[in-house]
Amino acid sequence: MEDVEFWTWISDTTVAIVTKQSVYHWTLEGTAQPMKVFDRDSSLNGHVIIKYETDEALHWSVMTAITKKNNLIFGRMQLFCFEDETSYAMDGYASAFAQFHVTGNRHPSLLICYAVRDPEIQGWKLYIKELGRPPVGNKVYQIKEGVIHFPPDQHSDIPVAMEVSSKHDVILLLTINGYVHMFDLETGVSIYTSRVSHDKVIASALYQPTTGIICVNRRGQVTSVSVDEDNFIAYIKNVLRNPFLALRIASRNNLSGAEDLFYSRFDDLFKNGNYCEAAKVAASAPKMILRTAVIIQRFQAASEQPGPAQNSPIVQYFDAVMDHGKLNKLESLELCRRALKDGRPQLIEKWVRDDKLGCSEELSELIKPVDLNLSMIVYERAIVDSQSEPLPQQQNQHTPQTNHRSPQQ
Repeated sequence: MEDVEFWTWISDTTVAIVTKQSVYHWTLEGTAQPMKVFDRDSSLNGHVIIKYETDEALHWSVMTAITKKNNLIFGRMQLFCFEDETSYAMDGYASAFAQFHVTGNRHPSLLICYAVRDPEIQGWKLYIKELGRPPVGNKVYQIKEGVIHFPPDQHSDIPVAMEVSSKHDVILLLTINGYVHMFDLETGVSIYTSRVSHDKVIASALYQPTTGIICVNRRGQVTSVSVDEDNFIAYIKNVLRNPFLALRIASRNNLSGAEDLFYSRFDDLFKNGNYCEAAKVAASAPKMILRTAVIIQRFQAASEQPGPAQNSPIVQYFDAVMDHGKLNKLESLELCRRALKDGRPQLIEKWVRDDKLGCSEELSELIKPVDLNLSMIVYERAIVDSQSEPLPQQQNQHTPQTNHRSPQQ
């Protein structure tokens, strides 16, 4: 019987056990016995295991270990692919799996994020890579890397833990001396660094209530770090002075704080007659700030100019919104009025079947004279769908007041 060097829960019912030679999974149901999964790579011999985890689908696992040589701490990682039953050993100190939906892809990509010492820059780097073959129809996630900046007086500090916020698509990297580094998952850009503990960190985990990170130091102090949604985008825009990143994260994660940038971008595109791109900006803007009656009217007015009906600005607007997701109630009413006016009620049936319309009693009444059965379906959906969004209110199009605080600890 081998001695256990490390163990951890990898699910509600399964424990991972690491011995000197191998890794086992033990499902604590019935009379199941520990099952050997793979052997430890020889490059991890003499190392202390500090972390073992799997991705949610149990396609991959990663084991992280450290050792001390010449007063320096070195880290090694062993990746294991369950499908191919193959292992990959590499340098690394902290790691985490992540799911990320690349724009235009049908399926999310499975990523591995990890920190490593880079002798070329005599510092540290963060790498973000896709694991395995991309799902069918997906573009490959291009490898991203970012520099992990340590204060000049922290040469001995090392990364010891990493978590990914699935809600905000950011990486939270924790060091042994209590520094937290925040990176954007999509680009690898460094967003924020702060010291949250002046004593060495001894344990950490994902903090589910905020999808942040929680840690304990040697004095027993417990600290959690997460994104302050009220100030996050304003910080990126005004302190980092990175409007591109502010726009991207605000759109991707539906966060306020960059309204002025969206209004300005939309107006520039619209005034230059680039209705297709203007429609995409309107569709992707957070909190539906550019999906209002006024915006629809602007596209309708532009559509009155001579040109092919299928390429009219209002059609491009509705296409962009449908590509982005589901129409709100106001958009659904306007689009269905156009379909009925053009004598194409079959389109409404298709949109209802594809769940592209925000159903309402008003829409049911609009359809009723043409298709009673479809009208009843829309009416029933409007009643039972408690999360059906309300008609959007017109926003005041001005630069919002923002607080320049950094993301909250």
